[in-house]
Amino acid sequence: TAQFADALTLLRRNHPECRLTLVEDTNAALHEAIGSGELNLAVVGSVEGSFARVMLGKSEHLSVVANPALGLAGRPNIALSEACALPLVLGPQFLTIHAAFADAAAERRLHINQVIEAGSILPAISMTRPSPLCMVLPASSVRNDMAAGRLPVTPIAERLSIGNLAVIFSGERELPEICLVS
Repeated sequence: TAQFADALTLLRRNHPECRLTLVEDTNAALHEAIGSGELNLAVVGSVEGSFARVMLGKSEHLSVVANPALGLAGRPNIALSEACALPLVLGPQFLTIHAAFADAAAERRLHINQVIEAGSILPAISMTRPSPLCMVLPASSVRNDMAAGRLPVTPIAERLSIGNLAVIFSGERELPEICLVS
């Protein structure tokens, strides 16, 4: 997540004329938007059909990002069963990060204590900073909060990841020149 933000920041700095719209949705909806021409590019957790793609490689493992009041700071890891029992702020079930966590919990017949559903990562982080709540995210999503000591990050012992990510685009349409800059 932080690498994606860094890439967007670099793109914006080097090409200030470029207009970006970020959309968070299901893999299926993003595929549909690419197919219809509504979007030029999408980052997805799984590629359906014959869309042109650039594989980004495996994502980092998931961690519990917690308000310090929960006392998780300094722990080397946390079991999935313990993570599921914490007061969690999670994204909608169709989002790749939430789905990976929920699938792993379901495989082990664990109940997830989701107390809040947040539409995206930023509101979840904003709610977790002042309240005794936690999230399940890649650590890089909160690297500034982690460095400042605001949000401790504890890796999940079972080493869950959201899998391989890919940038998809339509092979039927020409991409705008700005998308082709390396």
